[in-house]
Amino acid sequence: MRILNGEFGIILLFLCTRAVWLSRTDALMSTRRAVLQSAKDDLHARQAVQTLMEFKTSIRDDPNDIMVGWRLKDPQPCSWRGVVCDPKSMVPTVIAVEILNQQLEGLIPPWNPRDLLSLRRLDLSGNRFTGSILLNHIHSCTLSIVNCTISDTQ
Repeated sequence: MRILNGEFGIILLFLCTRAVWLSRTDALMSTRRAVLQSAKDDLHARQAVQTLMEFKTSIRDDPNDIMVGWRLKDPQPCSWRGVVCDPKSMVPTVIAVEILNQQLEGLIPPWNPRDLLSLRRLDLSGNRFTGSILLNHIHSCTLSIVNCTISDTQ
């Protein structure tokens, strides 16, 4: 192998050094993006748990004990009855709340679909709720089906 010298050798050395530097920079940026995304996902997961717990505390009567397993000690809402999570997601991502015909009774707390960013389906039919859902915010999420029967009487 012949040793390169002169301008060509210097240029080649510069290009190799630059390629190694860019490779390391790309790796660092990729790691940084992954860490930031993980923190963002964790925040959304905690926000979903908080929103679901607020909903649970607003229930006055749960005759079938549907929500007995909804606990802050178990911050994985995917195991809670009536909560459906995205099976493809690495973090708990609530995509549906389906609590049908359970005779739940209570006031729906002030709720904003942005609190459950990945929610696709909400079905609370066959229960006795009062209150309202902020329907004016639904355009800001991907909620496709809302099936709620909410009475206006208390």
